[in-house]
Amino acid sequence: MNHAWMSKNDSESLVDFEKGKKLCLGFINDGSKILDIGCGDARFFDIVKKSVKNCEFYGNDIEKESEKIIKKKGYNFLKNLDVNKKFDVISMFELIEHLDYDNLLKMTGRINHLLKKKGLLIISTPNFPNLEELNHFWDNAQHKRPYNKAALQRLFAGYTLLKHTYFCPQLNPVKVLRNIILGFKPFMNQLFIFQKN
Repeated sequence: MNHAWMSKNDSESLVDFEKGKKLCLGFINDGSKILDIGCGDARFFDIVKKSVKNCEFYGNDIEKESEKIIKKKGYNFLKNLDVNKKFDVISMFELIEHLDYDNLLKMTGRINHLLKKKGLLIISTPNFPNLEELNHFWDNAQHKRPYNKAALQRLFAGYTLLKHTYFCPQLNPVKVLRNIILGFKPFMNQLFIFQKN
């Protein structure tokens, strides 16, 4: 998955921005085995590595360039998810909205198999508080389906939702201020942290 929409600062905001750091990094333990599905250029691993010690990182992505980048950075790359490993943390940033429902069901089954009991599932996806914002979702031809909190809680019914919050991938101060004033979160993404029961 190509994360070209993220600048270096944007991807760092995902985990280093005050709220994100408390959410993501605060939940990941030293020595965790982490799988990032749709890992792109492994920026998430780079950020985690700065704060969490002795983790084992595995990336998976359909983009051929990602495999080269992951290996060059010294991380493990999985060509597919048919592996006999168990992970403490599985993350999917801006991925699920690109899957049709049948493929998402297959993916959730695979995640359930790969994630250890009490393991963490970290997901981010666009937020659509109103119809105008939902129209922007369809501007990206690769988007298949939007997901809100209720849909993800149904999809991951065997998991406990530990945290649900929002972050702004653009970090545009004008948009953030507008969001606060208007009382809604357009162009913001949702971050979910689930724990497998």
